[in-house]
Amino acid sequence: MKVYFIRHGQTTCNAAGWHQGWGPIGLTEKGFAQARETKRLISDIHFDKIYSSDLLRTRQTAEVIFTDEYRAGRIHFDADLREIDTGVFYKKAFSDLYPIYGDEYKRRRQDMDYGIYGGDSSRAIRARVENFLCRVEADADLDRVAVVAHGGVILAAANIILGVPPELPIGRIPIHVANCSVSVFGYEKGSWSVKQINYTGRIE
Repeated sequence: MKVYFIRHGQTTCNAAGWHQGWGPIGLTEKGFAQARETKRLISDIHFDKIYSSDLLRTRQTAEVIFTDEYRAGRIHFDADLREIDTGVFYKKAFSDLYPIYGDEYKRRRQDMDYGIYGGDSSRAIRARVENFLCRVEADADLDRVAVVAHGGVILAAANIILGVPPELPIGRIPIHVANCSVSVFGYEKGSWSVKQINYTGRIE
């Protein structure tokens, strides 16, 4: 099985440099264009099953990339695929928070760990992604699975699959996940592997 994790397109918060967490944040025009380009790049792939985070930005991305499946109700929306919750920082600018919270905020943001601010800890998002991957493993007879998700979710999946210890925050691994990039993970005989990370070319 190959599992294709697709990050959502650019959002209004991405463009502004704001935290978005679990908020109902939509795509920009650039974000919709990115989704259309990703649709073109994966157009030759047949997916046996499609998952998406249930947040607005991933729903919008999924609707563009998998239009027919979306309209037919064949996309499985899963709350375990939500981005890390950033708590009290929702819709607040990164640049405004550095002078207030200092180095502690800078470290927490880099680690993707907002537990002390009323959001998700790094371990919390990792646990959710582990739960999701276990459900995917139950469909090991499938050939291709698509997952429309978030940068933090894809980073957590990479941490798990690469065997990074759970006590190490997911943000410590310097992997960039661009909007609408595709990261491909393989699953065979009980073992996961990394095929591609943050890919923006034509996918097979």
